[in-house]
Amino acid sequence: MSDTTRRARSGAADATDRTPAGRARTYSIADLAAAFGVTHRTIRYYEDHGLLSPRREGQVRVYSATDRARLSWILRGKRVGFSLAEIAELLDLYSYDRDRTAQRRRTLEKCRERIAALTRQRDDIDKTLGELTAFCALVDSVLADPSVEAEARARFQAAVGGGIVVRPCDDATAATASPSQDPPVQAPEPVSGSSAEADPPPDLER
Repeated sequence: MSDTTRRARSGAADATDRTPAGRARTYSIADLAAAFGVTHRTIRYYEDHGLLSPRREGQVRVYSATDRARLSWILRGKRVGFSLAEIAELLDLYSYDRDRTAQRRRTLEKCRERIAALTRQRDDIDKTLGELTAFCALVDSVLADPSVEAEARARFQAAVGGGIVVRPCDDATAATASPSQDPPVQAPEPVSGSSAEADPPPDLER
C-alpha cells in the first residue's frame, strides 16, 4: 500500500472519529451498550480486566473511538473463543506495533489454533452423535420386538466399532434376569475425553 493511500485511509478513519465541530468523538457507556447489544455490566467487566480504559468526567465514563474499536475487537474475539488473555495480547500488539504486521501474524496464528481446536471438538461431537443415534436404534428395536435384542446389540456394536460396552442396568436387575437372557439394555458409558472441560464463562452477553 502506498503512503498516499495509507494517509488517505487514515484521514477517512480520523474523519469518522470526529464530530461535525471537529472534536474527537466520544461515547457514553449507554452508547456502546446500544451499539454492540451488550449490557453496561459487560463493558465494565472488560474495563475491570484492563481491556478498556475510558477517562472519567466526575462519575461518568467517557469512551474514545479507540475504546469503541477495542470493544468491537474484544467481542469478536470472544465470539470465536479467544480467552481474555489472548485478546489482551492481541490488543497490546495493536497498541505497540505501528504497521500491525506482528499483530496480524499473531492473530493469524491464534485463529489457526482455534480452527484446529474447533475441528477436534466437531469430530468428538460427530462421534458422540453417531453413538447416540446407534443406541437409540438399538432401544427402538428392542422396544418393538424384545426377541431381536441380541441382533440389535450386534448392530449397535458394529455401528460404534465395538468400542462401547452395553452394560446391565444394575446388579439387582441382572440378578433377576433369566440365565439364558442377556442383561437388559442400558445407555453406553460416556466416551472418555469426548468433551473438553472449560472454565465457566462470566454471566455476560457476547
